[in-house]
Amino acid sequence: GVVLELRRAMVPLCLARRSLRRLHLRAWLTCRPIRYMSSERYSPAETLIRQASKDNELEIGEMDPSDFESNDADITKPWVVEGGCYAYCLTFQLDMALLKARLDSLYDGDVRKYSKGSKIDALHVQSKAHYGSERGHIFYFSNGATVFWGVPEQDREESKSLLRKFGADRKTVRMNEDHKRHDFACQVDPSIDKAFFKDDVIELKDWNNILELLAVSYGLAQSTQLSLFEKTIDGLIEKCGDVPQAIADHSIMNKSSLSVAKLKKLVAELLEVRVNINIRSDILDKPKIVWDVPDVEPIYMQCIEEVELYKRHELVNARLEIIKEMLEILNSEHQNRIGHNLEKYIIGLIAVEIMISIMHFWS
Repeated sequence: GVVLELRRAMVPLCLARRSLRRLHLRAWLTCRPIRYMSSERYSPAETLIRQASKDNELEIGEMDPSDFESNDADITKPWVVEGGCYAYCLTFQLDMALLKARLDSLYDGDVRKYSKGSKIDALHVQSKAHYGSERGHIFYFSNGATVFWGVPEQDREESKSLLRKFGADRKTVRMNEDHKRHDFACQVDPSIDKAFFKDDVIELKDWNNILELLAVSYGLAQSTQLSLFEKTIDGLIEKCGDVPQAIADHSIMNKSSLSVAKLKKLVAELLEVRVNINIRSDILDKPKIVWDVPDVEPIYMQCIEEVELYKRHELVNARLEIIKEMLEILNSEHQNRIGHNLEKYIIGLIAVEIMISIMHFWS
């Protein structure tokens, strides 16, 4: 009976001791938060308990995992990427070898390259700016496009000067927000099965899935390059803007409206654009990463559909065909004008010859 009474008296002391240990653990966790890594074999709560029990010599059985539910609730919660996904194209081509050398010096060699044959097709770096515990991603492409993921505007502006320096064709077009950029909101949700587009928002499952980000970036890079060609075509249309009216008013013969030199220049610009879009560029080609990693093909195709790449490419070629027809009409009119002038010169020479013959005859 005495032993039983002693055990009953020790129960409050044991409970008090356990409460003190829990208070000590909570204070330790407040001063030294533990980040849960996806590579752990245990759940987030079990990881915290094991780490705390190891440093404080507590038994795992004395801890309650429910005490830590509030800590790992934020880990799986969807979060919005500040800065979103931003893409633009300032030049038709980048010198990737020189650009990589420059990026190696800026990022201490932490630069990933993705090759297409013997040439560098894309470069990836992580931005120095941090959003919480994550860093942004930057992809540079050989077609002159750059795609930013979670990168602040200030860093994007610094990248523009870098692109102008390494434009291989030295043709840097002034930035135009309506034609050469994409700006998507971005959200990371670990609970979804795979990445997808929804209402101009890119939903990602894993922020550090580089191959998935690269596949989407390829689609946006192709789209921004096409936008740059669209801007060039708009310039051609403006130069040819008075041609239809001139044809309708039968004033095409007026030299002041369109000279032969200007016509040749327009034909050369048209030919250059057609060759760049349909021969030199790879706007409609699937990138190598899609063939090597079939799992990223669905999100790449969703990106292509979201930016309407194929429809816009058809529209660009249709507009080029119309410009070509107008220039052919102009060229035909100029040829006719040259022919008419030659006929006048010949008729004049014949008339002079007849007059000379008549003068000889009367003399």
